[in-house]
Amino acid sequence: MCMILKNKYEKNMTIKTLIIYVQIVVHILLGLICIIFFPIIKIKYRNKVIKFWCSSLLKIISVRISIKNFKDVRLKNVLFMANHISWLDIILINSIKPSIFVAKSSVRNWPIFGLMASACNTIFLNRSSRNSIVEVTSKIKKNIITNSVFIFPEGTSTLGLSVGKFHSNFFQVAVDLKKSIYPVCICYRKNNIFTDIPGYVGDDTLIESIVKIVNSGGFEARITFCKKILSKKFNRKELALKTQEIIKSHLNQD
Repeated sequence: MCMILKNKYEKNMTIKTLIIYVQIVVHILLGLICIIFFPIIKIKYRNKVIKFWCSSLLKIISVRISIKNFKDVRLKNVLFMANHISWLDIILINSIKPSIFVAKSSVRNWPIFGLMASACNTIFLNRSSRNSIVEVTSKIKKNIITNSVFIFPEGTSTLGLSVGKFHSNFFQVAVDLKKSIYPVCICYRKNNIFTDIPGYVGDDTLIESIVKIVNSGGFEARITFCKKILSKKFNRKELALKTQEIIKSHLNQD
């Protein structure tokens, strides 16, 4: 049985947490300055800026990363599929391998972070619109030519104890392009025990989530890049189920 560390944190402001909040604000302002130049710089340099900015933010909020099997996916233009727990997932992945993300359309309206997501060429999806799914699929195919694309096929976030059902829509991209899929398992631990601190679910707001993470005193993020799946052997529903099962098996191991 998986041991669980309950999310308990001090709500009182301390000098240490105040310094962290100041660092976050300054770091975000620097990020906003950087994205002004994104339209005029090459993708490889933009990705270096994104990687450095995300790595630095993780250090500020004391999130340590443990990476498994990344050497297997140093290829360009990779199609990733992962379980989804928090907005922090995106920061983690971009600190390792900057990618184009598919996100729900509401992210575009987030204060500051929505602007930054747009500047990083995030593909926004309105899940209630079939036309949006068709449009996003087309954008994924276009972007995979010049960059890697990262998708959370659950369509929502969980606390991270389990993996929700993977929707198969965007697995059709892999089938159409005959492109392999790289499953990615994300989980969070504190003192080597599962923690729900980064979980961004229900009525949580972005600010509340940031406060919760800062006041936690830090934790570990474990990212496992699983063995690739050859899409030519499966249809999209089979691909979705197989990817889900692989990630679930790795989640249970961690």
